[in-house]
Amino acid sequence: DVIDELIDRFSEIPQETLNLIEIVRIRNKCKIIKLDEIKIQGDFIWFVQKPKNHIKYRLTNDIKRDILSFVNRELDKIIRDIK
Repeated sequence: DVIDELIDRFSEIPQETLNLIEIVRIRNKCKIIKLDEIKIQGDFIWFVQKPKNHIKYRLTNDIKRDILSFVNRELDKIIRDIK
């Protein structure tokens, strides 16, 4: 795993690097399910699959604190449901 290799080489990984790795994972999952867009609009986060499939979640304070993990978990659920 990339994270293990980074830890072996550099010891602690900065949070910014971990966030970047998380974003790459999210992008890859979006490609798997052909998700066109993830957007935040007001108090909602939208998973958009054009032309008309949209999933909407209300953004709570808990979700806002760790939005990347939330998005990753929800994408995992969608992928599981598809299979």
